Amino acid sequence: MKQTVAPQHPQCLLVVDDQLHARQAVAACLTAAGHRVKVAGNGLDALAAAHGDSPNAVVLDVHVPIAACLATATALHQNIFTTRMKIVLRSAMPEADLRALFPVCDAFVDERSFDALINAIATVGAMPICTPS
Repeated sequence: MKQTVAPQHPQCLLVVDDQLHARQAVAACLTAAGHRVKVAGNGLDALAAAHGDSPNAVVLDVHVPIAACLATATALHQNIFTTRMKIVLRSAMPEADLRALFPVCDAFVDERSFDALINAIATVGAMPICTPS
């Protein structure tokens, strides 16, 4: 089993995925990497959680229902209270396609790679540690 080293800058993250198993797996991976993680099962819940918990970054699955992925990402980007949150989009689609479709997102990762997700969080995450609730 691979040993996880605590990140240099632990993040407060919101994981948004409508698939329970995927949501749990991503949350477990990020928690094991030393981050504090909250979860939401759809875009509407994500918007509410983003306002309430003020995460440093949102890990958003491209197939999120109820306030679809683009609407959720755009709402987070345009709202004065959430505009500084980084958005990491998870998908199996090619990154070039994702960049064209989701210009408000800060990073794009292959949803099948936890290593890519950890690296993306580190890349977008040179932010201060969030305060526990």
